[in-house]
Amino acid sequence: MHNHRGIPLLIALLLLVMAEAVSQPVLRPEDFTNRRLGLPGDASSTGWNPAVLGMDDGADFVVGAQYDTSFTFDNPTYGLFGKYWLVGAGITGSSSSNNVQQFYTGLGYPIDIVDDVPLWVGAGIGWADGSSVFGDGELSLGLVASPRRKLLTGLVIQDLLANSGDVKVAFDANWRIADWLGLRSGLYFNSGDMLEGISEPTPEFGLDIWLFEQVIALSSTFDINRKDFRFGVEMLFGRDIIAGSFNELGMEGGNVGYRQGIGILRYRPKGPGGFEPEGPRTPTSTRLGWTPDRAYRPVNLSYKYAVSDATEDPLALKRPCDFTPTGFDTPTDLFETVRTGGGSYRPIAKALASISPNPNDLYKNLRKTFYSRRVRSTELMKSDSLELLSQQGYSIGIQNVDNFQLPLVSVYMQVTDNEGHSVRGLTRDDFFFKDPALEIVSVRPIDSTRPIPVDVTLIIDCSGSMGGEIEAVRANARSFVDHMESSGADYRIGGVLYGSLIYDTLHPTADFQKFRNFVSNAAAIGNDEISTLAVKAATEMNYRPDAQRIFVLITDDWAIQQNAELTEADLIAMLWETKARLYSIHEPCKNNSAVTSRLTLGQEYNIRSSFTTILDEIGTDITTTYELVYKSKLKEVPKVTILRGRVRDEDGRPVGVNIALSKSLNSSILNIPTNSTTGEYEVEIVEGKTYQAEIDADPYLPLSESIDLTDVQKGETVYRDFTLYLPQTTLRGQILDENDQRVPGKVQIDDAETLETLMVIQTDAHGRYQTAINEGRQYRLTPVVLEYIPTPEELDTRGVRKGTQLEKNLRVISIDHAIVTGATFRLNNIFFDFDKSDLKPESIPELTKLVNLLNDYPSIRVEIGAHTDSDGTDEYNIGLSQRRAQSVVNWLIESSIGEGRLVSKGYSETRPIATNETVEGRALNRRVEFKLVR
Repeated sequence: MHNHRGIPLLIALLLLVMAEAVSQPVLRPEDFTNRRLGLPGDASSTGWNPAVLGMDDGADFVVGAQYDTSFTFDNPTYGLFGKYWLVGAGITGSSSSNNVQQFYTGLGYPIDIVDDVPLWVGAGIGWADGSSVFGDGELSLGLVASPRRKLLTGLVIQDLLANSGDVKVAFDANWRIADWLGLRSGLYFNSGDMLEGISEPTPEFGLDIWLFEQVIALSSTFDINRKDFRFGVEMLFGRDIIAGSFNELGMEGGNVGYRQGIGILRYRPKGPGGFEPEGPRTPTSTRLGWTPDRAYRPVNLSYKYAVSDATEDPLALKRPCDFTPTGFDTPTDLFETVRTGGGSYRPIAKALASISPNPNDLYKNLRKTFYSRRVRSTELMKSDSLELLSQQGYSIGIQNVDNFQLPLVSVYMQVTDNEGHSVRGLTRDDFFFKDPALEIVSVRPIDSTRPIPVDVTLIIDCSGSMGGEIEAVRANARSFVDHMESSGADYRIGGVLYGSLIYDTLHPTADFQKFRNFVSNAAAIGNDEISTLAVKAATEMNYRPDAQRIFVLITDDWAIQQNAELTEADLIAMLWETKARLYSIHEPCKNNSAVTSRLTLGQEYNIRSSFTTILDEIGTDITTTYELVYKSKLKEVPKVTILRGRVRDEDGRPVGVNIALSKSLNSSILNIPTNSTTGEYEVEIVEGKTYQAEIDADPYLPLSESIDLTDVQKGETVYRDFTLYLPQTTLRGQILDENDQRVPGKVQIDDAETLETLMVIQTDAHGRYQTAINEGRQYRLTPVVLEYIPTPEELDTRGVRKGTQLEKNLRVISIDHAIVTGATFRLNNIFFDFDKSDLKPESIPELTKLVNLLNDYPSIRVEIGAHTDSDGTDEYNIGLSQRRAQSVVNWLIESSIGEGRLVSKGYSETRPIATNETVEGRALNRRVEFKLVR
């Protein structure tokens, strides 16, 4: 959050400058910007390159006035431009009788005629007041192209209808080389003057710098021929308003002199009810006749429009630019990388140590824990030890077991090498059972008839930086789904389109045409990509219980970002929980999500490589499956009933506990452990009965639920999940007087930010209180006791874990004691404008409480004392503090408190309660207090 204390002052100054503009030549449209091509949809481009209007279909309004150092009121010049959708209009002029107003209108539009090169074209016309639009108007034709990411080039030809035959030509280029730095250049000339040798082309060069997360933009432009230097400052207020000033210096003859300047105020409405949707416009504005499954904006995040990438998490592990396996792909090196990652990686390191005590078996154990299916036949597991091994030591992940043709059993499995890559070309001779009594009959790779469903989700980055790749992404995604459809396999496919927010999601579907329509809406128009939120959105979609889950992330900037409030460890845990494997196609040098793909048994690919090849490799990797047939010891499998499910907490995290299962309260208990990583459990159970399941695990509340299996048939599998809840957070304490004696009364609990009263608690006869309270908020606690003055206390429960026992004692001082000792009481939340003594409206709730106190005790008198910090002179601070104290007194008098009961006093900096050497200390010293007086 930026400190915008100076916003009112800056706006007032800008308005003053515009009001005091002096007589100057009529403004040109290009005077309203110092960053040509730097603001898509700039309304002033109506007069200098109308193609820019087509780069953004929102709205933009800009007003400006010219000024110089004299600040006179004579004949102000002005200009106003507005743009809605793709159409712009504007006017420039002067109040002087000899200056004629100039009018402009134009239209811009995007076109798609060159592969991988976004283009915009535009046309506009300008004419003077009283002249013929088409007879005397100045026609302009413009073109803007983006030949590579973050590079814009522009061409405009003006005055095409001019009778003189002189045509003006302008070339512009704008290159955003970093989030905070941009370079510009331009070349401008008059064709007639050049042909006659009167003038030469005018080259310009510019530099743009963005500060404070792009709240402030600094720009400079240098005209080489005229030796002019133009310096600009623009500031973003909120998310809709930009105020700026552009000042021109002349450097002719070696002397530097100020020439003129222009102040502008720009409004770009983006919110609900405005001219654009919340945030960047989505790529689904022309959706092909279907409704998205879900589109949402992540909560608790703050976005600005037209800002670039969010800050990467500096503590996240960063993978080298190349794809060499060292340190990341081999299981031992990957294990060590995570172990030494520190910080947020510690939970994942701890989980890996539990899952795979031997780092060499990391990939094998990850597959076994998260990505292999259970063999549901308990009898088969008792008879046949399905500990299947390969001669080469490969990892074997069992996906399904078919025992319907006993004694022959089919095991469907995927095989990976020590680096997690699928292995092809294996035969019967490559496998053996640890139990030599089990005979392998055959091993073969299987085709699309295999009984293994696969749900695939494509997660597609739709930010502006994907402009060079997005068409290839669309085409290859369609090709990928064509291959899936033609294979006849049990596929479903879904997707996520995202930028700085989630644009649309499509849950995995067997309707492949619906997915083709979905992916056709992918467009590179966003201003940022927050990939972590997109992956999280994918984990929350609907998947078939028995399907493999494959995520394919396509982005040029796969980063763990600070503003998403998700660490890489969080993502990995989500993917494990979802049992999803993440394949990422990204820019290698823009990747600090170093271990996610490998720890979820996915792969990484360079976005510059062939998309066709990449998607083919992914398809091969997820479909390389073998059917191994062996002779079982069983001749037939008795039917047994299975109870299985998961135990999670109220936030959805898996919990490792013991489930005590009994037929009645007095019967024997069966203890069922859950997997501490996944929360899963499974047990063979006798059907036709009702069971009692109990879980007693600290710090959760005890759970007791019945499981009715009276209507269950033998051989069925029953699913039952349990959710554990933490106890409520409690607050307790006591009210103490000046002698540390407990006194009975009430405790008023307010929201510390809004001062809304949430509850009032009555203490017991000994002044003790206790209540349940919601964590995650800031509270204000005020003791209420007759004939006592309260001392309110702040309570911050943000970051407090649910179920915590909080304690807060509160203080009161008797009125008699307060008068005798001269005790002071601070008035919190009393606000003044900077360097002012006028009370702000936010102060009213606090002062109202003082009014109530004075009304309850009509015989007491109070002194209002105001204090300052040490900034400023002694004389100044004394005057400021006295004015502020008197301002509070005046408000109390207006609230019907008798003037004779009130005294104001300014103490300046004479009574500090903290050091004046720090910002925090000075803030504490700036305060308003009251004390009781005789």
